Amino acid sequence: MNKLLLSSFLSFSVFFNIIIGSEISSNTFLFCLKPELQPLQISLNRSELSVGMEELDALFRNNNVIHIEKWIKSSNDTHKQGEIYINKIYRAYLSNEIVIDASFIIDAMNHHDFILYAEPEYS
Repeated sequence: MNKLLLSSFLSFSVFFNIIIGSEISSNTFLFCLKPELQPLQISLNRSELSVGMEELDALFRNNNVIHIEKWIKSSNDTHKQGEIYINKIYRAYLSNEIVIDASFIIDAMNHHDFILYAEPEYS
């Protein structure tokens, strides 16, 4: 899937969620790794999140991301749409204790070469 098609899909998603009245989640967002990468190795050690990629670990640590999970837990390498592998889409949770603008983190993530996309999550 090329960037234009992906951008069109994401724009439609945003438009659809606005039309049906969904709100942007204040403490979660979604991101997807590029297809050539392995799924993240998520661990929590002494309340410190690690995903096995130093750049992501630092970004999450510096922006109070407290938890990461697969968007669809039962997904695997056979579940894909174009270059989007469903098992490489993750939900990130921000700390409720500190007010953080998720759009800042989303923007920062979209500037990394290993991220296919990052976007708000609608509730």
